[in-house]
Amino acid sequence: MIKFFRRIRQQLLKENRVGKYFLYAIGEIVLVVIGIMIAVQLNNRNQDRVQQKEIEAILIKIQKEIVSDLHYSNNRGLRYVERDSLKNRILKRQITYNELKTGKTNLLRYSQGHFLFSMKTAGYEQLMEHLDDLPEEYDDLLQQLDRHYRSGTIQRTRAKLDVYGVVQNYKEYLTEHQPWFGQDLYHKTISDAQINFYLNDPYFLNHITRLNDAITASIRELVGWRIVAIRIYHEINELLGENRQTVPDIARTTSLNSASESPKYVGTYVLTKGPKNTSLGSRLEVTSNKNDLFVQYG
Repeated sequence: MIKFFRRIRQQLLKENRVGKYFLYAIGEIVLVVIGIMIAVQLNNRNQDRVQQKEIEAILIKIQKEIVSDLHYSNNRGLRYVERDSLKNRILKRQITYNELKTGKTNLLRYSQGHFLFSMKTAGYEQLMEHLDDLPEEYDDLLQQLDRHYRSGTIQRTRAKLDVYGVVQNYKEYLTEHQPWFGQDLYHKTISDAQINFYLNDPYFLNHITRLNDAITASIRELVGWRIVAIRIYHEINELLGENRQTVPDIARTTSLNSASESPKYVGTYVLTKGPKNTSLGSRLEVTSNKNDLFVQYG
C-alpha cells in the first residue's frame, strides 16, 4: 500500500503537476489523521471494556462479601435468641444451684458476653480507588454504599461500644466488690459465693437487664444493616446486566422461593410461653401474597 502511494506521488512530480501533488499530499495527511483517530478510538473502547470488566469484578466481590456478612449476621441473630431465652430464665429466677455448680449454665461468661459484628470492606475500598472511572449510572449505588459503609459503621460502632461499656462497668464492680471473682477466674472454678451472687444479688439481675438492653439495640442496628445490604446486592445485580449473579436464598427480597410454600406458614399464632408484656402483643397473623409473607401483630 505504501509503495502504491509513493508511485502516485512520483508520477505527479514527473508530470510537474505540483498543484495536484499538494492536494494529494493533503489528502494523504487527512487519511493518516483519520487512521490515527480510529486507532485511538478503538484503543479507548478496548480500555473502557477492560475497565468495565474490572469494575464489574469489584462489584461482584462486594456482593460476595455481603453474602458472607449476611450468613455471619444470621449466626449472631441465633446467638441473640439463645441469650434472650437464658435472660428470661435469669430474670424469672429459674436458674438452679445444680446447673451452675456443674457448669451446665455458665453465667460468668454469659454476663460478660459481647455482641460484635464487623462487615467486610475490601471490595468497597477497592471500588473507592476507581471513583474517577465510574460512569454516572453508578451515582445512586455510590451514595448507598457511602451511607452503608461509613455512616452505618459509625452507628453500629456506637451500639457495640454501649455493650462494651456495660460489660466493663460490670467487670469493675466484680473486681472491687466480689472477692470470689479473681480467685474463681484464675482457678476456673465455680464457688458457692459466685453461685450465691447469681441467685440472690439484685445487682446481677440489674446488670443482665442493662446488658440485654444494650445488645438489643445492637441487634436493631444489625437488622437495619441487613435490609440495606440486601438492597445494595440487588442494585449491583441491576448494574451488572448480563453478568448479574444468581441471588442466594439469604439475599432474596421475597419471603419464599415459591408461592406454593406459603400454606405451611399462613395462620394465626398465639404466644403461650414467655413474657406476656411484650410490646408486640401475644398474637400475630401471618398472611401471604405470592412469594411474600406478611405479619400483623395484635
